[in-house]
Amino acid sequence: MRSLILGVCGQDGSLLAARLVAGGHDVLGVGRAEPSAGRVAALPCRYHPLDLCDTRGVAQLVQDFQPQRIYYLAGVHGAAGFRYEPVFAQMLAVNVGALHPLLEYARQDPERVRLVYASSVKVFDPLAGIVSEASPKAMSCLYSTTKLAAEGLIGCYRKNFGVRANIVYYGNHESSLRGPDFLFSILASNIASCVERPDHRFELHTLDFWGDWGSADEYMELTSELVEKAPGRDVLMASGVTWWGRELVERLFARFGLVARHHIDEVQPKGMVLPRFTFDVRRLVECVGRSPRVGILDVAEQMVRTRLAAGGRLPAEGEGAGRQRL
Repeated sequence: MRSLILGVCGQDGSLLAARLVAGGHDVLGVGRAEPSAGRVAALPCRYHPLDLCDTRGVAQLVQDFQPQRIYYLAGVHGAAGFRYEPVFAQMLAVNVGALHPLLEYARQDPERVRLVYASSVKVFDPLAGIVSEASPKAMSCLYSTTKLAAEGLIGCYRKNFGVRANIVYYGNHESSLRGPDFLFSILASNIASCVERPDHRFELHTLDFWGDWGSADEYMELTSELVEKAPGRDVLMASGVTWWGRELVERLFARFGLVARHHIDEVQPKGMVLPRFTFDVRRLVECVGRSPRVGILDVAEQMVRTRLAAGGRLPAEGEGAGRQRL
């Protein structure tokens, strides 16, 4: 099986590449990094550097490689508070424009070629109550605007050409490969520091929010199963377990014999003012036969232990101060 992964240098792409290679796939990964970059050298698959703004290059790549499975995990997105306006043209090109030549390729042989597009639970608005694939969606920010534009493009190719493409609405998912400005990377680095130095303190913006988190590795496993078992189905990929941020962080600290409030300075605690939501994962169970089994506390504990095994570290200047990304 020839599989193409766009965004292979990211957390999800590298985890998926390892799984597919272990399963016997001939995997080609695409990313913007130079082949000499350290993260490229660590990949288990072949690599092709390509800027996805180059749609002609994308079209030529798929014609040359002839993939049977395409995993579109690439995307332009930023941390909480990131200003999308200055990079909208690039985001539109990467999140939407590069998808078009892939759909054109898939329409040539829709029985052989299957495609997975990584969307986000951020397209659902409002994020409250029970949220499922059928819940209302809205272009409430520039990021969700590009994701929904891509969804419309996929819908067109499904209807007119029978292309079998899955849209996966990913909830938050974590691993030790997560970028440094995400909440659980900040927590893992700082908890490791707290274990080593009991007087260590650090800042977070707030812990007053609801969230659903899962294992990135398990989500990639489920994604690879989805494309084989239920091609063309849209699925919400989440744990189905909603946590209040403060309770989750307290329990994570407790696993290391620590008390969260002794180490965290909140910049702007809000109190319980946000609506609660729960992701309905029944369609995921219908399509692949199960829901995620790996709990976020186990994932986060492993992230901390990975940092402790590497000697731990303090976050870089400003890394953990009021800018966590969920």
